[in-house]
Amino acid sequence: MKLNPVHLWAKAITVISDFFRENQEHNYDELLPFIVNKVLMIYVATEDLEDAFRLFMILNDRGVPLRNSDILKSMNLGALENQSDKLKYAKLWEKAEGELGEDFDRFLSHIRTILVKEKARLNLLQEFEDKIYNPKEKDKKTGEKKPILLTKGIETFNIIEKYLEHYRAIFSFQSYDEVGDFRLDNLLKVMLYGLPSTDWQPPLLRYFEKFKYENLFDFVYKLDNKLSADWISQYSPTYRIESMNTIIKSIDSAKNTDSVFNSGCFEIDQESFSRVIDSPVYGRRFARYVLLKLDYYYQNHDQRMNFETLSVEHILPQNPASDSQWINDFSIEDREKLTNILGNLVLITRRKNTSQGRLDYLDKKERYFSKNIDTCPNSLRVLNSYDQWTPSELLNNHSEVTSLLIKKYT
Repeated sequence: MKLNPVHLWAKAITVISDFFRENQEHNYDELLPFIVNKVLMIYVATEDLEDAFRLFMILNDRGVPLRNSDILKSMNLGALENQSDKLKYAKLWEKAEGELGEDFDRFLSHIRTILVKEKARLNLLQEFEDKIYNPKEKDKKTGEKKPILLTKGIETFNIIEKYLEHYRAIFSFQSYDEVGDFRLDNLLKVMLYGLPSTDWQPPLLRYFEKFKYENLFDFVYKLDNKLSADWISQYSPTYRIESMNTIIKSIDSAKNTDSVFNSGCFEIDQESFSRVIDSPVYGRRFARYVLLKLDYYYQNHDQRMNFETLSVEHILPQNPASDSQWINDFSIEDREKLTNILGNLVLITRRKNTSQGRLDYLDKKERYFSKNIDTCPNSLRVLNSYDQWTPSELLNNHSEVTSLLIKKYT
């Protein structure tokens, strides 16, 4: 039931009276000057939720900005009748906000995605209202209104609590006892560090909800390959989101994990993927991620991977000095063709040093790379495997890493 202004004032008076009865050390006389001088009370009514939210934002513009989650919290607490429930779930919400910080709204959007299984087109608050609590759209097949997916109040708080526990379990990076090594934790960190979005998290949370640790590593491996391959192959963000939603649908309908893996939802465009990674990749958004994946493939997963300040470095410099050995070993045509391909790139663990980056190979290897690649397995492999760097070595390394990637993404 919505309260009109008279009801609101009556409730406020009751709360104030109860406070002074329970806290007799405070004086009534202190309250009136405070209200008169410090408090501005405004009652505003709007026709729909979107207008209300927009108005909240305008009124609160000079204070701490309201988030979608703030109003969503208020709506759901307001749906509770029992005061002890309100206190319990308010604490739950505040704890979740404290844990996730600025990511809390994103976490709630993941729950929205798990329930709705389609790309969001409205703000988070409106998505919950129009797609979950009170769907307005009609099913294209039946012509009837889509069903309510969740009710406000306890049911909403329970699903948030449930998925918060899953989120903690997954992203605490403590899966060693379940998996037997750090390959799952390391892969999750690579995904968090390098992927362009968190669109992969809703299907992961849904899978964990249904199957827990059963074949979890295999699922994450396929999930990462699907999203990253679509990104590398230049498929649109909308396509990538739809692909993740298809995976959620496959999980929903699956009787076991094999059903998920055999559903076809992880298929990638092998031809496009292979073509892109064989072409010049330096300067592309995914270049560092591909190099991270190479580090992952060469990593000993008895150990955790380290993520420091990572930069992409050319072995053959982009602009070698005119009197350097590089000029003797690489023709102009070689440099134009080979400088920016994957086989000439490695990760280093500090920001680039342009002057040292132009050193000849043996000097660069000793004075520059040796100090800055100690936690990058692929970079260590390259520098330990090659005593010189000519077109032959570069192309050999390029063939090795592209072949490995294609194999891992097949």
